[in-house]
Amino acid sequence: MSHQDIRSPHHMACGQPRLSATDMQAHMQHVVLNMPAPPCPAEMPAGIPQWIPGTFEGSSQVLVAFKSLELHENEHWLNRLACRMTALPGEQKPAGQLCHIELMLQVQPGQWHRFSINKKTCRHTETGKKEWLKGRVHCKHVRPESMREYHYCMLTANRAQQERMFSFLISQHNADFNFWGYVLNFFLPRWNSIGVKRWYPGIERLRKKWFCSELVCCALQAGGLCEDVPACCQSPNSMYRLCSRTSVGTGNPVLCADIRV
Repeated sequence: MSHQDIRSPHHMACGQPRLSATDMQAHMQHVVLNMPAPPCPAEMPAGIPQWIPGTFEGSSQVLVAFKSLELHENEHWLNRLACRMTALPGEQKPAGQLCHIELMLQVQPGQWHRFSINKKTCRHTETGKKEWLKGRVHCKHVRPESMREYHYCMLTANRAQQERMFSFLISQHNADFNFWGYVLNFFLPRWNSIGVKRWYPGIERLRKKWFCSELVCCALQAGGLCEDVPACCQSPNSMYRLCSRTSVGTGNPVLCADIRV
């Protein structure tokens, strides 16, 4: 689609009809849904497989996965605080209990990978001691035992939409954590301006900082989902409210019983 397809204020001033807000939103959604995915790098980052296009069993769904404080009593105190401050009164579990979010894509048939970012990641040294490293945007293969750790919302998205999500996430692989956006988000979410409000064409050429719900929301927007919300103002709790309204299935872990990993 050429640049002339999107009417600028200059074109409108020259006598062309002005689009209403509703028409402009529909037009931009059409642009996004018909936009080809940015090309993946010739050499993928270590540990990330090549994207396989085409349809196959289960290829029309993505999973938005949520970690709950109920399942992770030793969660970092900042995540526990953020979870409580973004809960709403009277919410039914797991809503109001969620402290982390990941996006799961079936990159190849039967091969699911999860994408997100943590503030810190833990690894064990050769002597058995824990070592905490700075968190970065990651892509990890989904193991069957790890799927029990999450609550899920299953969303419908075709392979072209998923490929745009994947290309965006790969472009941000190893990006740093957006700490101040994360902190401001659960104190003053409506006024948070430290981060990315929405996905936009060309963002793949930039390296941003992210927190988990901001990254996942922006990835879904790359595929034409969750377009009406500012990504940097989202929390795992708010994303669960949003995704559960349009989900074709929710649960833990029954939802994933038939998913091959």
